[in-house]
Amino acid sequence: MFHGPSPSHAHMLLNTGFSLDFVASGSMFGHGLYFDESSLIADGKTTADVGGPYDGLSAMVVCRATVGRTFVTAKPGVHDQMVKGGAYDSVCGQQERPNGDTYREFVFFHEGSVYPEFVFFYRRTGESGRKASEPACTTPTSAMSPAQEIMAA
Repeated sequence: MFHGPSPSHAHMLLNTGFSLDFVASGSMFGHGLYFDESSLIADGKTTADVGGPYDGLSAMVVCRATVGRTFVTAKPGVHDQMVKGGAYDSVCGQQERPNGDTYREFVFFHEGSVYPEFVFFYRRTGESGRKASEPACTTPTSAMSPAQEIMAA
């Protein structure tokens, strides 16, 4: 699974893991941790840092996840009660892109279901006019596991 946070947030995730305390409200399928099956979709959600050690870089976290029994839906709504009630372990939202392709987004409501395996830091090239639904050309700058990142810090 892929997650596209800012680089500074990606660095924090490697050190602390995911937390529901930092999830924004108003998400499409409920208050949970959102992950994409497609790196292209995750790349469309990341933002580059401005200033600091990750200036101009984007990040993508590659995660290990335990999906368990999954509630599959294409309808937005608050589905976390199905997971918290024990009937399901995660939610899979099937989304449609403007070009008609579909992609799947997985939502977890238990922090222990997802582990940040490693992060890629990269610099986008040819950014002008790029829409979130279009692929970006990227140049990888590094990929570290949590242990390597901590050792390097």
